[in-house]
Amino acid sequence: MRLDLVDGIRGHLLIGMLIAHLSFRDGMGALGLFHHYHFIHLYDAEFFIPISGFIIGYLFIERLKSTARFYKFIKARLRTIYPYYLLSAVPFILSTIAGDGRNIFGLLAGILTMQDGGLYSDILPIYFYCFLILYAFLWMIPRTGLAGPLIISGIIYCVSQSSYSTGMFGLSSRFVVFDVAAWQFLLVLFIFIGAHYRRVLDIIERMSSRAYLIVFAMLAVLFLIGRQVDAYPTPFAGYESAPINWPRMQLHPFYLVKILLVSALICAPLVRPDGILSWPSKFMRWYFSLSILRNVGKYSIQSFTVHVFLVAIFIELSDNMSLASRYMFAISIIMFFVAMPNIWVSFRRRRAVQAA
Repeated sequence: MRLDLVDGIRGHLLIGMLIAHLSFRDGMGALGLFHHYHFIHLYDAEFFIPISGFIIGYLFIERLKSTARFYKFIKARLRTIYPYYLLSAVPFILSTIAGDGRNIFGLLAGILTMQDGGLYSDILPIYFYCFLILYAFLWMIPRTGLAGPLIISGIIYCVSQSSYSTGMFGLSSRFVVFDVAAWQFLLVLFIFIGAHYRRVLDIIERMSSRAYLIVFAMLAVLFLIGRQVDAYPTPFAGYESAPINWPRMQLHPFYLVKILLVSALICAPLVRPDGILSWPSKFMRWYFSLSILRNVGKYSIQSFTVHVFLVAIFIELSDNMSLASRYMFAISIIMFFVAMPNIWVSFRRRRAVQAA
């Protein structure tokens, strides 16, 4: 059973990720005006990982229901992610060979061990490392439930805040520009929430409509304050030499709170569309139910890998174009990206009808 709204949200995020990565190129900043970052100051990985975590927790409690089946599920995810990770490294391999001509065997060894490579493809290694960490602590579940892995994950997160190394405490830092030691906590936290979704819904249902709307308004105010305040205090030295976006890469506690606030504000109208939340709920349900979005999100890992190739093609071919031509090229790439999974779904439906 697929969660259609989740596929729609993933589709939106995948399209947003492509738009964001194209907008990072010189002169392409206007594309960013059509990305949700312009409104909420958060990008796409911030929500991919919570969605994945929630679904895993939901599946664990509803369908897997045993540690043995959870082990099997995690291993299947690792086996799926790794080949697509290797495929996503192909543009990096080609550009590196054509550029500085590094030793091909050293280059391949670094990529195979997730120590080198990458071109806007960090999220696959993030998932791989996160699932490895989760796999290592699944033995705790029969004794502690998911609370045990959550506590261990929280400890790793707290330790990570004293380090400004990317990757996993510096491991794979040449590839993964995110601090995986921090971001794994976001995944495990939402696995825990997903596994306890019934309790969460029960708490929400017990609230009066007035109290629910008041809580929503308070969360909205907190978010608006956080959107305006761009301060990330830390007692640890070292952040001064980190890139300007280090709070995001290190998942600073304030940045983590922003993600949680926006996640709650998006979910609230969908879960309980009371009062003034009814119109946002109707719009969101209509928008995220669009088949054009759901078809992109349904093949999320494949779509993500395609987006890496499309960004690489844009980088390679657009340098000598005029600015107007670059924008037309970028728009064409976005349209192709959206069309491809929809054409594939239409093709499969026609095949199914012919076979019947």
